[in-house]
Amino acid sequence: MVAVSGHRQPDGASSKDFDSWRALASALGSAVCVWAGPAIDIHETGFRVLRRPRQTGWRSASWAFWAIRSSMQAVQHEVRQGRLVLLNGGEQWGWLVAATVARLTGRQWVMDIHGSYLDLPASSVGALKSAALRQATLIFARSAVLCRVVNEPMRDSLRSRGLNVELVPPRLQRSWEEPVLDHRYSSHDGHTILTVGRLTASKGYDLLLQAVAELRDRGVSVRLGIIGDGPERESLELLARSLGVSDFVSFQGSKNTESVRKALSQCEIFAISSRDEGLPRTLLEAVASEVPVVATAVGGIPAAAAGMPSVVVVEVDAHAIAEGIQTLLKNYPSMQTLQEARQSVLTTYGFRNGIDALARMYQQLR
Repeated sequence: MVAVSGHRQPDGASSKDFDSWRALASALGSAVCVWAGPAIDIHETGFRVLRRPRQTGWRSASWAFWAIRSSMQAVQHEVRQGRLVLLNGGEQWGWLVAATVARLTGRQWVMDIHGSYLDLPASSVGALKSAALRQATLIFARSAVLCRVVNEPMRDSLRSRGLNVELVPPRLQRSWEEPVLDHRYSSHDGHTILTVGRLTASKGYDLLLQAVAELRDRGVSVRLGIIGDGPERESLELLARSLGVSDFVSFQGSKNTESVRKALSQCEIFAISSRDEGLPRTLLEAVASEVPVVATAVGGIPAAAAGMPSVVVVEVDAHAIAEGIQTLLKNYPSMQTLQEARQSVLTTYGFRNGIDALARMYQQLR
């Protein structure tokens, strides 16, 4: 297996992708990963990672040329070792590289699709980019032997176009299967709401800030913690000030998994305000932490939430988000409900189950 992804990873070798692909390499016999992020080379038995920085926009072309060359060499090496080779491409630049290498080497490739790119709202990424992503998704999907998706709407949309599609949901990382940290939140200074994600327009944090302002205008004492960073941070901080809620919103930047687990143990409600999603891992992580969730009805969230009694699904609207939060505060789920929801998530989206499902999918194509 040669896996290519243009998603820019954080520094270090402790990313969730490393743990997942080590496990997949063990299941499949070997894996070579060509990724974007701070330069790193990892050589282990049956598992290799080649990673180089990728810039934004057209400047990503230099990374793509490097990735094509590195992937070609990896394919040739795997063939010399007598291994069957299947290419995997994730994220748009990864699709481009995997499709190109597949054509040049005569190999098959699997397209990994984590977002709902066929129906992105213009408010999420802009009308022009939304249309471009829709066309790019269909062009690449038609050249792949299989499209792996993470939610039912995307699966159904691609199947209706006659494409070969497999639904394999995202999986929790092992750390989320560990015992839940003791909940130590206090409502003395207000009810604590937490959200985690990259600060982009698609995450809808402007809607969440408006919801916080509406709740405080109603006399509901709430505070919001935002973990994550991104291009929208400055504009969101300005919006918080203009709404008069900057004293009740903390922008905490990026944090590692253990810090996020601790933050979840100190909040009352987790919020997802996205304008578009595939199936967010943050939803699974919050439920696995026995924290109730308010989430917008996009992508695979409504279908997943049907089996999660601690999740309230609302429309993509600031008022609806505020209503959902207030509803949860008034009718807070029992501990038994939260524990049952956690068990359901661990059973359906557990790490080992997810890796086994991916391994079966790839093995059927080899």
